[in-house]
Amino acid sequence: MINFLVKNLNFQQGIDKIEGLSYLNYPNLSYYEYCIEGALNIFVDGKLFYSEEEHFDLITFALFCRKWLNQLEGNANKDFVYLSDGMALTEQQEQEYPKGNICFSHVKDGWKIYSIFQEYDEKRIFSLKDIQIALAEFLDYIDNEVIQNHLKAPPSVTLNSLIEQSSNS
Repeated sequence: MINFLVKNLNFQQGIDKIEGLSYLNYPNLSYYEYCIEGALNIFVDGKLFYSEEEHFDLITFALFCRKWLNQLEGNANKDFVYLSDGMALTEQQEQEYPKGNICFSHVKDGWKIYSIFQEYDEKRIFSLKDIQIALAEFLDYIDNEVIQNHLKAPPSVTLNSLIEQSSNS
């Protein structure tokens, strides 16, 4: 079983608070109205697989997860490869792992989880359903706990509404 754990949330409002973003790059500012960073840990069967202790952009990652899940309907074999902005890999990392902080890669009998920062090499093969459930639980947490309860956003603000908004810009 794959579980995502979020902790140490840090909220910053306004694009000027988000390092590396500019008005020129993102003309639709409301899409990046809030920056929510925190620590993200991924556990596989209770064992720590991946740890990003701080400054992990949870909203950008959550939007990427939601878009990938939505795209699976048309292509059930599309790999999930999330790479944090501004991250550079060593040549050895590029050769050893798929290029991503977090990757679900389609293999012959199912799906493997990888990360260039993984704590160990996970041998287990997961079903697509396992990954969908883990991501759905993470996304529910972001929608319900982070966006609604911590940010006190209006009920109309969800990850899906942010995706629609970013697609229209």
